[in-house]
Amino acid sequence: MCMCYSYLCIFFLDRNALDPLKEDERNTTRLWSLYCYTADNNIPLFACNLSPSTALYQKVAREVICVREFKHYLLALNVRSRGASTLITNLLHQRQPFNEYDEPWQAQFDDGASNEIYTASPAPSIVGLMFSRATWLLFKECQVILFAIKTYDYVKESYEIVLNPGKHIIQENDLCVYICESIKEVRDVNLLVSYHLDLHFSSIGHHSLS
Repeated sequence: MCMCYSYLCIFFLDRNALDPLKEDERNTTRLWSLYCYTADNNIPLFACNLSPSTALYQKVAREVICVREFKHYLLALNVRSRGASTLITNLLHQRQPFNEYDEPWQAQFDDGASNEIYTASPAPSIVGLMFSRATWLLFKECQVILFAIKTYDYVKESYEIVLNPGKHIIQENDLCVYICESIKEVRDVNLLVSYHLDLHFSSIGHHSLS
């Protein structure tokens, strides 16, 4: 494995391993075996494990994700906010909608469960728009939910996510975070032209005056 051209290194594991501790031990060994090289070349390491206690031996990694810990977090979140774990699981899980339903509520649930989270640069047509206006336009035209913006922090030299920044003016170097059914809807957003904006906002003004 050549690491000289890598931006980062992620250590995955077998979630179905018969002995989770043994699997974590092997993953930790792999992590440490590459640490000396990656530290000299400034390559960040990311590790996954099955047991929370294993994280103590993986401190050389920039981030450690524990499968069991994440499951417990989702259960705790569900206690505070009903249905939160279902919402997050559905957004992280990729699936196609069904064609037939026994009950009307199943169609509504399946429509929402088939959505995923996508991140993309803002379409030229929404650059310069207030976030709240862009959100309304994208849902009206493309059935895409714009719910967050990643703004670039020049001090930290990294992106920071801001949820529902109503009065934020969308910039060219921002990243838009969408909820939609597929990447096709994101492409539809990029095909929007300023003509649609002028048409919609002029009609809003007409109705408000009348």
